[in-house]
Amino acid sequence: MSKIRTIVCLILCLSISPTLKAQQTDILRKDVFTLCSDSLEGRKAFSSGGVKAMNYICSELQQADVNIYRQKFKYSNQIGCNVVAVVESDDKELKDEYILIGAHYDHLGIKNKQGKTVIYNGADDNASGTAILMQLARRMQKDRHLLKRSIILVAFDAEEEGLIGSRYFSENPMPISDIHQIKLMINLDMVGWLKDDALKISGIGMIENGKTLFESDKIKINAKRFDHSMFTDSDFSCFAKKQIPSISITTGTKSPYHKPEDDAELIDYQGMNDICNYIYDVVIKASNEPVLKSSGKSATRHKQKSDMVSFGLNASIGSARQNYHFGNVTGRNGYAFDAGLFMQYNKYRFLAFRIGAEIERNLTKRIEGQMMMTNLYIPFSIVLQSPLQESIGLNLIFGGYFANNLCMDMPSEMEKNVSIRPNDIGLTFSVEMRIGSFGFGVSNRYGLLNMNKGSLDRINYSSGTFRIVYYINR
Repeated sequence: MSKIRTIVCLILCLSISPTLKAQQTDILRKDVFTLCSDSLEGRKAFSSGGVKAMNYICSELQQADVNIYRQKFKYSNQIGCNVVAVVESDDKELKDEYILIGAHYDHLGIKNKQGKTVIYNGADDNASGTAILMQLARRMQKDRHLLKRSIILVAFDAEEEGLIGSRYFSENPMPISDIHQIKLMINLDMVGWLKDDALKISGIGMIENGKTLFESDKIKINAKRFDHSMFTDSDFSCFAKKQIPSISITTGTKSPYHKPEDDAELIDYQGMNDICNYIYDVVIKASNEPVLKSSGKSATRHKQKSDMVSFGLNASIGSARQNYHFGNVTGRNGYAFDAGLFMQYNKYRFLAFRIGAEIERNLTKRIEGQMMMTNLYIPFSIVLQSPLQESIGLNLIFGGYFANNLCMDMPSEMEKNVSIRPNDIGLTFSVEMRIGSFGFGVSNRYGLLNMNKGSLDRINYSSGTFRIVYYINR
């Protein structure tokens, strides 16, 4: 009798499972198609279509008895709204610790192309992530008895405007009082194009035992310890910068990224359901872990910049010359190359002070002949910078320098008639583009003292070089 019961249960499970999977897939499809309907006009942040999307998310979650909050925020005199869903645990010890799942629901809206109005429906970006978020909220509420830690699910607004909604939530978390009650953040952005490929996960190095927590034998995983992307970003960054273990989950940019062709008909809904089931299992597992602890490690671009002082190395190559201020002739272009290091004091977000030491080797050509000089430079500068924490930035550097000649080579007949000043002071100006830990730009020096020692015939030194910078602890 026991064997018969086991066989009957197995048959029932096998028959129900495909039906349940089909139902779950249909729900995801319905949510994506609704969020991508033309009536929502591309869900642009702060638009009427964005409000319709927000109301739809709220309505669906309320029907599933999920406790929700509308978190409104103001940006450039416009009102946006995050939808915050909370599934509370009843566990006495861990209920005040939270796992955060996030996905942005806004997209690009409407654009005019060649006189025609085009709607950017954003199926993969990010109706797919929003639909999985909603499905997870429904399932977590139904299965809340399985949770030890509580769950917060947030549909972020205004991601496309510059992570506005997630940044606001990270500064004003609700319903919690301390952002560090969140022990793990999982972000879903563009998860609609699995199509038998591997699911891309980054950030597992931020949490202890992250590799084990996110492994799976049901779905192909391409896991990376940290997110090092310098050109793309999403809502997880706001939490990673607060040293909260933050995981980015995506199927990549294989879909028509930021194009009007990103429509609901192209989405891999079975793949979305597999992703949803995978994340559900991970969250249940993480919720029941005895300890969820940060590893203390993160990508360079997410590290806290509490240090007032940063250090770097630089090298440059370019042209040099001695400029004559008398007669009708002047020196000709030679070359210069240098290498050095610097220390930067980052007292303010947009302003820093830099001092360094560099060894320069230059060849300059005068009327009397050419000379090779090796100089020690001590530059001191003011740096106007976009925030040093950002992946991509710009520096404007201006200041002065002191230079001392270490050695000089010139033809012997030239030594009899030429006397060169052994030191110099001058002005320096640089423009530098930062990408990750590197900087690229141009640097100019202009000497103020007369190199013709003991003569009224004024000659000064100048150079223009291409510079590469490496920030050691950026």
